Amino acid sequence: MRHSQASSLQENEALKPFDINSLVGQKLEDRYQIMDIVGQGGMAVVYRGRRLADGAAVAIKTLKFAEAALMKRFMREVQIHSQLKHPNIVNPIEFFTTADGQTFFVMELLRGRSVEDLFFTRGRFNRPSELKEIVAPVCDALAFAHKLGIVHRDVKPANIIVSIQDGGKVVDVVDFGLAKLHEDLQRITKTGQVLGSPVYMSPEQCRGDSLDPRSDVYSLAVVMYEMVTGELPFDASNPVAMMESHCNPKMIPVSIYKRDPDFPYGRELNSIVRKSMETDPALRYQTIDEFKEAFMAWYQLVEGGPDAEGGFFQSDAYVEYMKEPEPVVAAPSLTPRAFSLSSRALDLEEKAESLSDVAKGGSDSRPDSVKDVKEIKEVPLASSGLRGPEDQKISGQGQVRSFSGYGGYSDFVSEATPRESKTADLIMKVVLFVVVVAAFTGGTIYLCIKFMSR
Repeated sequence: MRHSQASSLQENEALKPFDINSLVGQKLEDRYQIMDIVGQGGMAVVYRGRRLADGAAVAIKTLKFAEAALMKRFMREVQIHSQLKHPNIVNPIEFFTTADGQTFFVMELLRGRSVEDLFFTRGRFNRPSELKEIVAPVCDALAFAHKLGIVHRDVKPANIIVSIQDGGKVVDVVDFGLAKLHEDLQRITKTGQVLGSPVYMSPEQCRGDSLDPRSDVYSLAVVMYEMVTGELPFDASNPVAMMESHCNPKMIPVSIYKRDPDFPYGRELNSIVRKSMETDPALRYQTIDEFKEAFMAWYQLVEGGPDAEGGFFQSDAYVEYMKEPEPVVAAPSLTPRAFSLSSRALDLEEKAESLSDVAKGGSDSRPDSVKDVKEIKEVPLASSGLRGPEDQKISGQGQVRSFSGYGGYSDFVSEATPRESKTADLIMKVVLFVVVVAAFTGGTIYLCIKFMSR
């Protein structure tokens, strides 16, 4: 049975939202004071708070709904996150439940910028040293979490925060367990909504399968590919096409060394991405440590030359990945990063149906892995100026959008946005008009002078 698109989170009797603005200025347990809202999403809200004991600024996160099952899950995720004390994971401070049963999670308030935001200000990362400064610590953070049995589930540029401390860069990974909370929200509200963007999802996540650390390996490879090339591995005009691309083993991204022939040892780095993005998790790196080992072997090549690693990438494991495949890329109708940042709301139907011909009674020739992707309807969303680590809620219809975490949100496209293209077209038209008018005016003046001289 299909659920109506008009289903609203607020209209669901199981959910009891509270007025998030009512907490601003309030004191919590005589330990913290809530100052203002940092950001909010379809599920939670994050406040900027002040610790009364010493005046330190903190981030305070709580659910927007007083639903018992969600609150229980939130408490469990908070307890899990509280175990994640690592230099590259946002620092948990404490959590507590008030007398009325509302749980608050107090965290370090990061003052850095997300990798998403860095794309906006500086573009792609074209120096290997910059790539290493971010990818290596992210690997360390994920490896630490994986050892505790925790899968991030939402590795993306918006959840990687870069700050400057003591003259050096510090990288923090945020929002562990958020995607699992989203799944629970979907189950409880029964609206069939997938929250966030499918751009960085692994094939198994697109299909709704159970996840293990190999899913994070896949997502991090997508992020790394985008950091180097400024493009996403797959072009897609809508979320359905993007998810099908992830699930189709025949879809192979355009090689890094074709995107940027001058990037150092691009063929070797591309082989890491290809292995990490195998549709079958059994063919990927089995741990994030294996991924990092290959990544550091590539970086040693960059630093020390061809003999630095003793032929790491000439081993049998990399023979096929080092070859140039014939890429199968869908024709884009939207620039990749524009799609990434548009973060459409997805209306997930319970039954998988074919698109176009199959709906008309034709046969479905798509790969089985693609058929497993449930039908999704796309709902365009308006942009928002709020900043926070949650999905930004846009309307009362239960529509949500993926939103930049802590570092901020910005509508950036790596190469050229549609908005930039329109501006360029307008400038060209103006220039052409000026040239024509100047030529006409000059010709007229010339003829007048010639006529008068006679």
